[in-house]
Amino acid sequence: MKKIVLSVLVILLVLGYFSGTVSASNLYQVKVTPEVPGVDNLINNMDARWNILIDNSGGNLLISGDRIYIEFPSGFDLTYAKFVSLTPITASGISASGSGVVLSGNQIIIPVTSDQISLGSFRISIEGVHNPATPSGTYMVRVWTTTSTGITLDGPTYSNPFLVISSSYGYNPPYYPPTYPYVSTVVITPQYVNLSVGASQLFTAQAYDSFGNPMYGVTYIWSVLPGSGNGTITSNGYFTLTSPGTVTIKCEVLGYGVVGYAYVNSYYPYPYPPYYPYYVNKVEITPASVNMTPGNTQVFTAQAYDPYGYPLNVTNYVWTVTPVTAGTFYVSSDTKTLTFTLSSYSGVVTISCRVDGSGIVGYAYINAYTPSHTDTIVITPHDAYVSLSSPTQVFTAVGYDSIGNILSGVTYTWTLNPVNAGTLTVNPSDTSQVTFTLNPAFSGTAVLSCSTSYGTPSKTIYGSSYIHTSYYPPYPPYPTTYGLTITPQNVNMSIGETRSFTAQAFDSYGNPIYGLTYNWSIVSGTGYITPTGSSQTIYFTLSSTGGAVLKCEVPFYGFVGYAYINTYFLPSPPVSGVTVSPYPPKAGYTASYFISFNLSPATSLSTGDWIMITFPVGTSLPSVISPSDVTINSTPLTSYPIIYLSSRSILLYTPIPIVSGGKVDISFSYFCNIRNPSNPGTYNLSVSTSKTPTPVMSNPYTINP
Repeated sequence: MKKIVLSVLVILLVLGYFSGTVSASNLYQVKVTPEVPGVDNLINNMDARWNILIDNSGGNLLISGDRIYIEFPSGFDLTYAKFVSLTPITASGISASGSGVVLSGNQIIIPVTSDQISLGSFRISIEGVHNPATPSGTYMVRVWTTTSTGITLDGPTYSNPFLVISSSYGYNPPYYPPTYPYVSTVVITPQYVNLSVGASQLFTAQAYDSFGNPMYGVTYIWSVLPGSGNGTITSNGYFTLTSPGTVTIKCEVLGYGVVGYAYVNSYYPYPYPPYYPYYVNKVEITPASVNMTPGNTQVFTAQAYDPYGYPLNVTNYVWTVTPVTAGTFYVSSDTKTLTFTLSSYSGVVTISCRVDGSGIVGYAYINAYTPSHTDTIVITPHDAYVSLSSPTQVFTAVGYDSIGNILSGVTYTWTLNPVNAGTLTVNPSDTSQVTFTLNPAFSGTAVLSCSTSYGTPSKTIYGSSYIHTSYYPPYPPYPTTYGLTITPQNVNMSIGETRSFTAQAFDSYGNPIYGLTYNWSIVSGTGYITPTGSSQTIYFTLSSTGGAVLKCEVPFYGFVGYAYINTYFLPSPPVSGVTVSPYPPKAGYTASYFISFNLSPATSLSTGDWIMITFPVGTSLPSVISPSDVTINSTPLTSYPIIYLSSRSILLYTPIPIVSGGKVDISFSYFCNIRNPSNPGTYNLSVSTSKTPTPVMSNPYTINP
């Protein structure tokens, strides 16, 4: 009898094995959503994209070769549909590839290509679906899984009901259906808590849609992100602290990718003194007050303090600039600093900062103004009139730096053109003052120029004023002619150079003769004369090699004079071939910079000599750069670069010598935090050295959108 029973059981087991089924169960969840609500769920969309969330928790693990069947209801056409992606959410290990296999117009098969390690949820995306031509209530998708031989694993299970909507209802103007709410944020309560090691806390989560309304029926996934401390959390949000320190609690809304965070800080364990829960008592911004001019950049730093005056290490500062149109700004990744660049705005700019979730606000203020003068010399008076009865005039120079401040302690240099207009006497105790004394033989207008230098590296600025005569010198009634003199008579000029030449007729006593007409011409060589009329003083520009000869005639007396010009060639520039390569060359991006140039055969640099790089307007520089992030000819710097934020300049001290005629390659790494101009376009930077302080412009480089 026992043998008969055992035989029957074996037969039943064999029949069960070959019947094509295993221990199948319904899928835990199937949810269908359009990729873009209001677009992919419109009627008659010929290329709709749908996302199917499948959760096989409590079911069977899928292995490579298994299949996932997805069947859309009648009215949908999957003839041209294809599989896009399979993305694990709470499941792990599973993946799929290929475009899927379409069956009978409304079914698609997704082959599994790697084994599922843990049960849970994953999302499948399908595109190219043709939606129904007319809506007919709600729809549901049917999903089931099988082995490679067709044995059912889980399902079939129907999805949540979903809608296919009309794009217009014929109103004038057309009516566009509203976008259906979706999960936009999730808030965890409490958000901040202090616990002793071993203590527990229940956290709750609430999801909200894009309109701020609470959403129900969603699934929350809880996890722990260890910091200096650690702990455990249940699927219901019940957390237990297992080691002292900081811990971050993460909650994700299943199927939406929206997360929220809460933060746990432990009390100090014995024998340390207890740590009392902090709260923000004060926020300070440094600097608290600053003067700025358009184009200048300032970094503001925030620091929160607890009631005991101790700084709080928080990274959720919220910054506000009022008015927001006063300039451009960006906040660092840790939210502790704000970098602000002033636009063409004058007035007070308020910078405020608070810790998110607190009502404590700190303030800083910018006095924004546009200076009347920058990098120039203003000479007073600008126009002066002198005569034989009043032949002197005192001029005063005031120099201004790049932000409009008046320079002090600088030496001014004065020049006069033409030099025979008079004499200049500089005040020996104050070079900003000079006295002009008129030459009685001069009439017309003379230019008084002034220059000075300031800063490191040195920058030269200029100014000018004009001296006018209000008389004409008396003419000799019957001068006895003597001759014609041209000044200069012999001169060396380079190609493209312009020089002034002055002719003067004299009587037999050596006195100048006035009121004459002078005719100029080019006897040999190539160039041009300005002005082209009968001026006593002309400007000649040499345009070819071989020199030139100028001729001046006084027709009234038949005087003729000549000036002789020899050609010379300018020496090669001390710095040449400056090229710039930012990467990435995108507007507003932090980029690495590679700058190369050549020294002339007569120029070399020793260890410790400086190189100055001046970036164009719009480039943002950090306040500090590490020497290891900058190399010169592949050798890192041995000292910190000096950064001039107002002029966008970086001064580097060479770590190695560079031979005469050598090539210089400078590399600023990405970690230097140099930010490209925010406006696309073509830019140039300039290079100067301690041996060649005059800046040399680079070849143009392009910043793309």
